[in-house]
Amino acid sequence: MYKLRVKASFEAAHHLPWHEKCCRVHGHTYHVEFVVGAARLDEHDIVMDLGALREVCRHLVGYLDHTDLNDTFENPTVETIAAWLYVMLVDAIAGLVDRDRVSVVEVTVWETDTGGVTYDG
Repeated sequence: MYKLRVKASFEAAHHLPWHEKCCRVHGHTYHVEFVVGAARLDEHDIVMDLGALREVCRHLVGYLDHTDLNDTFENPTVETIAAWLYVMLVDAIAGLVDRDRVSVVEVTVWETDTGGVTYDG
């Protein structure tokens, strides 16, 4: 399988009332890696247009950039964010690619330099 990757980042605040260390509002620079894949390339020998994928990914992280994630998610854990971005990417590329050929493989969200989560549907 061919895998096309795009990296993006966003700044956001959140708090987790149930977590002793994270119960107060604080922020992170989140780094995201979006991965789409295809078993075969298209007629131009690409998975999909890289520029189109970058634009979609910029739009998705732009929705979260400089927000309080508690306004968007009931429980804004890195796991919840990764799953949400995955589902949103599936919807966002639906009109751009042949869905029988190209699919979302995974989305990885890094909350810190040393900790993150990968969601693969």
